[in-house]
Order: sequence, then C-alpha cells, then structure tokens
Amino acid sequence: LKIEIRTAGSAALALQPLIITGINHNLNVVIDGGGTWNEHASPVCFLQNVLRPILNRFGYFFEIDILNEGFYPRGGALVNFKTKKCQLSKIDLTSKGKLKEINGWSIASENLTEKKVAERQRESAEKILKEYFNIKPKIEYKYVRTLSPGTGLLLYLKTENSVIGSDGIGKLGRRAEDIGKDTANNLIKEYEKGAVDQFIGDQILPYLAFAGGSVKVSEITDHIKSNIYVIEKFLNVKFQIENNVISVK
Repeated sequence: LKIEIRTAGSAALALQPLIITGINHNLNVVIDGGGTWNEHASPVCFLQNVLRPILNRFGYFFEIDILNEGFYPRGGALVNFKTKKCQLSKIDLTSKGKLKEINGWSIASENLTEKKVAERQRESAEKILKEYFNIKPKIEYKYVRTLSPGTGLLLYLKTENSVIGSDGIGKLGRRAEDIGKDTANNLIKEYEKGAVDQFIGDQILPYLAFAGGSVKVSEITDHIKSNIYVIEKFLNVKFQIENNVISVK
C-alpha cells in the first residue's frame, strides 16, 4: 500500500489505524509526504519508540522506518511500515515497575545547525531530567534535510514493565530551551501519575479491546472517553474505569 499525503498532514495519524489493522494482516506500507512532527498529534518517532516496544511485550511486532522527516507547511516525509499478523496476549500495564533508563531524540532541520537548536533542546531537557531522576539521560540529536524548517523533541523513559513518553515541537518564537524544559517537565508529570502516558493510554485502547486486560493511565482525558465510546459501538466489549485504571474483562 502506498499513501500519498500532499500536505503536512500527520503521517502518524495515517499510521495509527494501519497498525491496528496489522494485528490480522501482513502489511507493507509506504507513506509518501506529510509531517512526521505535528501539533496535536504524536510524532512518528513516538509510535516507533514508545508504542512499538509496549505492543512488543504483548506479542505484536512491527517495523517503522523514517526515511525523511517532514514539518509544516510543506511536509515531505517518507515512512515505511511493515508488520506480520499476530496473536495478541492479554495486556497488563497497571504497574510500571522500576525506572531503567531515559532516552530521547532531538531533531532539527539542517538550516538550524548554526543556532545549535537540536543541542539546546537536548541540553535543557537533560539538565531537568538528571536533577529529578538522578540518572543521566541518553538523548541523541541530529540535523536532517527537510522541505520546511522545523524541530522536534521526543523523550521517553523505560521501566521494568512499560515505556512512558513526552514530545514537543518547535515553532517561530519558541526558544529551543523552552521546548526542552516543557517536554522534560511533562515527562516527569506523566511518570508520576501512571504506568503509561495519556497518549499511550488512548492509543492502547483498541488493543485492550481485542486482547483484554488492564492499563493504568496518567489521566482519563476526554479523548480517552471518546475513544472508549466509539470502540464499544464497533466491538462487543465493555470498558471499566476505576482510579485511572481502564479494564476490559
């Protein structure tokens, strides 16, 4: 399957329903165009580094390769997605367990190299996370060739049982240091409140509906409530929510 996105529309949002479909089908998908970093949508590298290892734990394996990054307004991303159908095992994400490591990616367009935007994002986030967790994060940075200038930061921490993520995107007038600070502080907030972050809490629900189990989210958002409402219209399942734990029997 080849999907063409002729705007900077989110490649990650195009991928999300295909990842669900990949449970029951072998897929080989190319997304040509669009954005890998967008406001109001998870970046593609979030699906790659946060959603994927979580689903790996429950028997679902797939590949996402980002060949070109894309930013607003011209997009220009190129993303490959491959999967083999699987049998999901019951999901248990109610306890995150001990913290193991903190990782991240700081990405910026090549024309921002002189301003050292990627390094500044990384250094700002590293300082906050090291002070809070007393662990030195491993945040890599790189500059990429893109049709439109842009920048993004993904931070994620691995625990014994889960992966928790936080991301930020640059825009005119927003300092690189502020992107690092805000993204790091949000990661800390998500870590304190749940076994997964609020966005994984939303994205894991279809898999929870298929396989059963429970997940403790950092927050019961309106998006999570809407997603539950829609899934229950399609599938013969009933979700239960108690103290930020979402369950399907």
